[in-house]
Amino acid sequence: MQPIPDYVLISELFGFGTGTVLSILLVLLVRRSSHRSPGTPLLALCALLWNGVGLLTNLLMLSGLDPRSLPVGLARAAFLSGGAIFPISFLQLWARPNSPGSWQDKLSRWLYRAAIASAVVIVLLLFLTCPLMKQGRFVRITMYTVPFNASIILTVGALTQVRGRLRAASDRIYLALTLIGIWGSTVAMVLLDQLRFSPRVEAFLVITKEQSPFLAVLGALFFFARFRSADVLIKQSLRVTAATGIGLWACLLMAQWKPLGAAAHPSATGIAIRAASIAALLLLFALVDKGIALAVDYWILRQPDYRATLRRLWEEMARVDSDQDVFAVVDRVVSQVLDVAAAPVLRRGQIAGIETHAASNAGQLWELSCDDPCRRALPGSDVEVLVPVRMHGNITHVIAVAPGSCRRSLLNADLKFLQHVAGQVGSRLEALAHERERIERQSREVKLRQLATQAELKALRAQINPHFLFNSLNTVADLIVTDPAKAEAMTVLLAKVFRHVLMQSDRQLTRVGEEMDFLRTYLSIEEVRFGDRLRVHMDVDPAVSRDAIPSLILQPLVENAIKHGLAPKVGDGNLSIQADRYGEFLRLAVEDDGVGPGAPESPDAARKGNGVGLKIIAERLKTLYDGRASLSIEKAPIAGSRVTILIPRGEVAV
Repeated sequence: MQPIPDYVLISELFGFGTGTVLSILLVLLVRRSSHRSPGTPLLALCALLWNGVGLLTNLLMLSGLDPRSLPVGLARAAFLSGGAIFPISFLQLWARPNSPGSWQDKLSRWLYRAAIASAVVIVLLLFLTCPLMKQGRFVRITMYTVPFNASIILTVGALTQVRGRLRAASDRIYLALTLIGIWGSTVAMVLLDQLRFSPRVEAFLVITKEQSPFLAVLGALFFFARFRSADVLIKQSLRVTAATGIGLWACLLMAQWKPLGAAAHPSATGIAIRAASIAALLLLFALVDKGIALAVDYWILRQPDYRATLRRLWEEMARVDSDQDVFAVVDRVVSQVLDVAAAPVLRRGQIAGIETHAASNAGQLWELSCDDPCRRALPGSDVEVLVPVRMHGNITHVIAVAPGSCRRSLLNADLKFLQHVAGQVGSRLEALAHERERIERQSREVKLRQLATQAELKALRAQINPHFLFNSLNTVADLIVTDPAKAEAMTVLLAKVFRHVLMQSDRQLTRVGEEMDFLRTYLSIEEVRFGDRLRVHMDVDPAVSRDAIPSLILQPLVENAIKHGLAPKVGDGNLSIQADRYGEFLRLAVEDDGVGPGAPESPDAARKGNGVGLKIIAERLKTLYDGRASLSIEKAPIAGSRVTILIPRGEVAV
C-alpha cells in the first residue's frame, strides 16, 4: 500500500469534517422531529458513523500512525461498517405499502432481508480482518464489498420500489444523485485498484471514493423529505458544503504564498491578486447562501409563495363578516396551498384535554403523537398539528392540520406559515368582535333613544287626553243646565270618542282615514253645542287616506279653531279640514273663518294664544320625524286662521 499523500489526507479531512457536521445536524433534527419516515433515524446514524469515524481515521493518519496499524484498521472498519448498513436505511426510506402476497411485496421483503444479511457478513469481515491489515489483499477484497453491495442493492431497490413515484423532473434528478453517489465510490475504488493514474487524478479518485456516499445521502433526503426539519437540513447541508468549498479554495490560495523572507516570494501584484480572490470568494458566499434558500424553497421542496398566500388569505377573510365564514376560508386556502387533507379551525373548548398540555398554555405549536389523548377527541384521527389562535392575548381557537395519508409531513417552513395564518385569523376575529361590539353598542344606543322617545311621546299624549276630557266635561256640565237632551246626546258621543282614544293609546301612528273618522265623531259633539252655526267641510284625497300620521294630531287643531276662532264669532262659522299631497309631503290643514288671532309672528306666539295643543303637536312632530316635519300658522285669506302640517311621505317615524 502506497503512502497516502498529505494533500489527499487534507482534502479528505475537509470532506469528512463537513460530513460530520451535517451528520450531527441530521441526527439532532431527526431526533427533534416527532414525525419521520422509519428509515430516517438509521440513515442519520449511518451518516454519522461514516463521516465521524472517517474523520477520526484521517486524524489518526495525520498524527503519524501507519495506515496499516491496528488503531487505524479498527477505525477504518468502523466507518466502512456505516457504509455496509446504508442500504438497509435506504430500503426503509423507500418502502411503500404493497398488496400482501404480490410479487412487489415478495421482492421488497427478499431485498430487505438480503440487505440485512449482507450487512452482518460485511461488518464481521471488516472487524475480523483488522489484524491482517499488513497482508493487504484480503483486506482490499473485504473493503470492495462495501460499495459493491450498496450499489447493487440500491440499484435494484430504486428500480423496484421507487418506480412510479418520480412525478417531476427534479425527483428523477434526486434519485440519480443518490445512485451516482453510490456508484461513484464503487467505480473510483475499482479504478484505483486496477489502473495507474497521475498523482492529481489519483487524488481526485481517492476523494471521490470516500465522499460519494454522503452525496447519496443528500440525494435521498432531497427526494424523501419526510421528517419535520428536512428543509432546515437541506439548506444547512448546502450552506456548509458551499462554505467548505469556498474555504478550501481560500486555503489553496493561501498555500501558494511564500514567506516574505524567502529567496523567491510572490510579487506584490501576485499577493494582491490572491487577496482579491479570497475576498471575492468570501463575498460570493453571501450570494450563494441566498441562492441556496431560493433553490431549496422553490425547486427542491417546491414550496409555494407563502407571502402572496398570506396576502390573498387576508383579502378573502376581509370580505366575510362572520367567524364561520373566516374558518371556511382558512380551511380552504390552507388545504389548497399545503396540499393537506383538512385544516379546520376549532374552538378551544371542542378539544378535550387541551388545558393540560403545556404547549397550548405557552401558545406554541402542538404536535400530536399517535397515542395523544387529544387526537381521539378531534374530528379525524390523522390530525398532526394544532396551531393556537390568540384573541386579545388568550388562546380561543386552534387550527387542526391533518396532512392526510398520502402527503409528506409538514416542514418547518410550513409550520411558520401556519403560525402566520393563526396570527391573521386572530387579528380578523378580533376585528369582527370589535365590529359586533360596535354594532351592539349602536343598537343599544338606538334602542335607548327609541325608549326615551316613546316615553316622551306618551308623556305628550298624556297631556292631550286630560285637556280634551276637561273641556268636554265642562261642555256637558253647561248643557245639563241649559239643554238636558243635548247633554245626553253629547255624553253618548263623548263615550264613543274616548273609546277610540283608549284603543289608540298604545299606537303612535294611525292612518289618515281613521283620523278623519275620529274627527267626524268629535265634531258631532261640537255640533250638539253649536247646532246649525257650525258648518264642517272635510276634503281628503283618496291617495293619502292610507298614509300614516301621528294619532290624535288634528284634534287639538280642530279644538283650537272652534274654541278661539268660531265660538266667539257672531253668526255662522265654517271649519275646513284637508288632507292631500304637497310634493313629497303629506299636507294636513285646518282652517276656520272665525275671529282667531290671524297670522301670528311665530308658532310660539300662536301656542301662547291657542293653548297647550299646538305646543304638544309641534313637539310630537319634532320628536317623531327628527325635524323633517313642519307646523305653520297663517292668516286665512278672508278671516280666521289656517294651520298647516307637512309630513314627509314614505319616511318611517321614530
